[in-house]
Amino acid sequence: MPSIVIIYHPGNEPSIPKNKNYHIIDWNRLGKSHTRKFLLSKGRYVDITPINDQVEINTLKNLKENKGCLTFWGEWEPQSIALKISASGKCNCPCKCNKIPKYLHLPFLDTNITNYPSGLQSTDPFVFGDSFIYFFCNQGKYINKKDKDKDKNQEKDITNLSPLSLVLFGSGFHEAFHLDTLIVIPNNEITPESIFHYNARYLRSSNIFRSRYLRSLNIFCSRYLRSLNVFCSRYLRSLNIFCSRYLRSLNIFCSRYLRSLNLPHSFINASWNPVMNFLNTNIKNTTNSKNKNNNYTLYKGVNFQDRNNYNGIFSFVPVKKYDQNNLANSIFCRPQIVLNHIINLNQRKNQGVQIISKNKYGNDINDEDIVKIWNNIAHQVKNQDLFLGTYFEPPNNISKNSIINCICNK
Repeated sequence: MPSIVIIYHPGNEPSIPKNKNYHIIDWNRLGKSHTRKFLLSKGRYVDITPINDQVEINTLKNLKENKGCLTFWGEWEPQSIALKISASGKCNCPCKCNKIPKYLHLPFLDTNITNYPSGLQSTDPFVFGDSFIYFFCNQGKYINKKDKDKDKNQEKDITNLSPLSLVLFGSGFHEAFHLDTLIVIPNNEITPESIFHYNARYLRSSNIFRSRYLRSLNIFCSRYLRSLNVFCSRYLRSLNIFCSRYLRSLNIFCSRYLRSLNLPHSFINASWNPVMNFLNTNIKNTTNSKNKNNNYTLYKGVNFQDRNNYNGIFSFVPVKKYDQNNLANSIFCRPQIVLNHIINLNQRKNQGVQIISKNKYGNDINDEDIVKIWNNIAHQVKNQDLFLGTYFEPPNNISKNSIINCICNK
């Protein structure tokens, strides 16, 4: 049965030196909190104005996308150009939080970073490209191993969400929940490439095997050299050639596997590689984590084009159209979402996960409940003068030095 997952994050903007009209933000590093940026991107959006609150599925299927330059709140941990916002925007949240963004970010990806040193924050969820992607954040933190009942564990395992489940990313502040991303989980029977399980044990076992194999080779070589005092350069060269070919074959296999999943190149750079490096360099920590199986599921959210297979609902991000002549018309607070019997004020937190599998009557949430809840959220977003963003153009690959040269030569 589908469920509703609410993933809380602090939602703070990146810290930027004061009195600067623009600033180039470097890639966010581990040890610092994940941030949310107020971003500018070309994309597509949906206007649900013609739809009544008591929406019919056929009406959802008849919606149309519009193209435009859009502003929105999202996660982008790599580099960006931050432009100071001098205009005063309007807060349309019922709670009147007045959390207006201070900077407008133009995202880009520095092509000079090729080896992905450990310590880079990953972007998750990743909302650029044809489908929104969620695959790592908090997936290993909510499996309660104290529950002996396997059914209870299954309900709390967000690595195995049922189709039509809703994943809401947002922040709890000013006594309210504020949404930045909604992802609809697909049916892997309809889109088999949409879900896959990544087992971190495989990578760890590979590393352990390689390290043990190399250590045994070193011990063997050192003992052999000591006893015979003979050095065979050809033998050592053949070992090096074997090792390098083996490592290359592993890299080729991994890159081909990723390409077969049809994942955006920018996702590989901004999300996948930082997570893989984190797992590879934190073997002990991931082994002792609450996610004992170390399974991380990659979800490619239902996009607008596939909505007819999912009762008309789709993944979206609240957006506004960019008004170059009057920026005040383009900036906004993250929309406040009120869901009685679902978002529990007592469970609201800065970071963590809340999972709801029962409706207000105590019954399992079904597909009809999900459609009603999705429509409720969509209309709350619309009532705060926002549209539903369905596609965002992936950020450009460009070096930081090129950005600086462009700015300095203007």
